[in-house]
Amino acid sequence: MIGITLDRELFVERGNVMSAAASPAMAAKRLRARVFWLHQRPLAVGGRIVARIGTAEAAGMITAIVHAVDPDCLRRMAPR
Repeated sequence: MIGITLDRELFVERGNVMSAAASPAMAAKRLRARVFWLHQRPLAVGGRIVARIGTAEAAGMITAIVHAVDPDCLRRMAPR
């Protein structure tokens, strides 16, 4: 947990991002993530998903699956 003391009263909404004025945070067009997929339909390249980070949402498409793990035996398997 992090605590910050500001020089004035400011309402900060959930999901807001703080960054240095000299190097402001930028939105990304690509996301690389480790995903634990719990769905009947397998995750596949070309599939559409919604990424949720905090209160933000963004629609996207799977462009690559680097590797997959079989949850039954925890062995690496070929991506679909």
